Amino acid sequence: ASGPNKPVSPTEIEQALGPEKISWLTQETGMSREDLLAGLSKELPGVVDKLTPDGRVPTDQEAARLL
Repeated sequence: ASGPNKPVSPTEIEQALGPEKISWLTQETGMSREDLLAGLSKELPGVVDKLTPDGRVPTDQEAARLL
């Protein structure tokens, strides 16, 4: 669907990714958990637009390259 993106809260990001993925991302990025979640919640709607121009969800490898 096109149109404006709904905002995504850090809590929603955390629930969607799960604690193991969050822990891995904080290790990979060197960011604090709070900074990582805040950054993802701010950037995710735009990233999703880039990742899903044809409505396809990215693989884990494709998603990891964007971080």
